[in-house]
Amino acid sequence: IGETSAILNYRPIAPMVVTTAPANGSYFAGDSIQQISGTVQDDVEVSSLTLQVDGVDYDQIPVASNWTYSLNMANLSESTHTISIVATDSDRQVASNGILVTVDRTTPTISNVVLSTNGPVTISANADESCYFKLEIQYAGGGSNIGFTQPLTSGYTFNVPGFSEGTALRYRVIALDRVGLSSATEFANFAMPVSEPEIAISSPLNNAVISGTTGTITFTGTAHSATLITAVELSLDNGQYNQAGGKDSWSYILSTAGLN
Repeated sequence: IGETSAILNYRPIAPMVVTTAPANGSYFAGDSIQQISGTVQDDVEVSSLTLQVDGVDYDQIPVASNWTYSLNMANLSESTHTISIVATDSDRQVASNGILVTVDRTTPTISNVVLSTNGPVTISANADESCYFKLEIQYAGGGSNIGFTQPLTSGYTFNVPGFSEGTALRYRVIALDRVGLSSATEFANFAMPVSEPEIAISSPLNNAVISGTTGTITFTGTAHSATLITAVELSLDNGQYNQAGGKDSWSYILSTAGLN
């Protein structure tokens, strides 16, 4: 009878544990409850799942191939934390998987709010963290908000839309951070800038030679403005101004008496 023998080396396999949610690098409000979930598998029985916070055992998770745990962020300090899931099997093999999460309890601080009316009207602002900025504009007497929300950034410049010249408005800037905490400036009043009126002399023509025998010279022209024109005035040789008749279309009769 022949005999043979073999040496078998059994190498236990460590569990495979994966955290599927939340995503690594997530931010959470400090009063929220977040679902931590994932999967675990092994060639033998998984005997325990332990949730650790910053390397310290925090709680036990019921063992399941698709596991989940409700983590109360109120129990964590305002900081970035490492959340780890440690899986141990019946062969006492251990594996872990971790993610980073940040707990936020601080509202953003808005700074450097600047209204510029040189050229296109703009309103810019900054914050001490990445935020979704919103500009709210109301007519000065109140009313519906006109809002413009921009992507997550630490600062933004808004172009104010085309209100009529001279329109009285008020505005405020709101900053909403990535966990939903917000702050807002007080409403500030402003008016859309008014451009200078345009005026033209139709007659007499520039450099015209006019006979002084008629006794008068009639000046005519037009004026235009985005707002109401209240008066058109003429001055001769930088002297006293005299009001013309009419506004958008105007005329003025100048006496030539005493003119050289």
